[in-house]
Amino acid sequence: MKYESIDRNESGISLVELLVAAAIVGFVVMAAASAVNLARINMASVSDKVKSEQELNNAAYALRHYISMALNLTASATPGPLNTSNFTSNVGQVGIYNLNSWTATTGPGVVDVIAFFVRENFASGTVGLNPAPLGSSRFPITGVFFQQPTVDKYGVLYIDTSTSVLQPQDSDVKVSHIVDFQISEIFSQVFPATGGMGVIDADLQGKKMVTGITMKIVTRNYFSVSEKAPVLTWCPPQFMPSGTSPTAQCEPNIPYKDVEKSFTFTIRNNVMGRSFTQRGLAPDTTGAADGLVAPIYRRPLDSIYFLSPSIPIGQVSR
Repeated sequence: MKYESIDRNESGISLVELLVAAAIVGFVVMAAASAVNLARINMASVSDKVKSEQELNNAAYALRHYISMALNLTASATPGPLNTSNFTSNVGQVGIYNLNSWTATTGPGVVDVIAFFVRENFASGTVGLNPAPLGSSRFPITGVFFQQPTVDKYGVLYIDTSTSVLQPQDSDVKVSHIVDFQISEIFSQVFPATGGMGVIDADLQGKKMVTGITMKIVTRNYFSVSEKAPVLTWCPPQFMPSGTSPTAQCEPNIPYKDVEKSFTFTIRNNVMGRSFTQRGLAPDTTGAADGLVAPIYRRPLDSIYFLSPSIPIGQVSR
């Protein structure tokens, strides 16, 4: 009988080698999955950052567009929310504002009055401008309102361009996902009490006529990278876990990004006394027969008046 010998040196795959190979493959798969997940996180981060920047730019554009055209805008002597019942004689107000006294609540936040005023509404390039009374379609009433954020609801900025009623509504210009809003500085000049002031300007006597405002807006966007039920909190930054006054209710369970924008703009037509166009046909006691005497105290850029900017469609991407 003939037997064939078995060569124990023949190549083959042992159990140990199979386990090592499986471990290597598993490691490669895990590394690839981690890379894909990291790429997804980075993409979400970039997308949310772009979204936040866009929201901030929209807010800054809207505020600058409307408030910079304000007329007879005065600085409020009392910081904090204003009261629209004080809107008399078409003299507007704006005041210092912040959320330092914010408290943790849920549901829709309190709506604060930030500013109210009449503004120039005619677009640049308009010809044949005639005098018109304040509060007309030429000088519509405008209000700025801020609904404070709460633990479970983000803040919303409203710019009400109604011609009669001052109140926030869905049809207003709105910016959402706001977690902090501040008016940190107001630049002004005091309307003097002497110097040939007519009766039509008497309600401005001694008031601080606003020439510029510095604001800050902070928006928040959460990254969609968690499989668990997200806990989104919209507390102002100083009340978040990493803030200066951490609040227990403000703890989220997924990553987020806050983006802030500070900007200062000039109130371009806020005159030191009503202009010829603002006066309309109201009488003035300075002795002029036609009742249309130009004021002695004027805007910072004397003899210059700005109409509302007219931007061609497609020139600004929003």
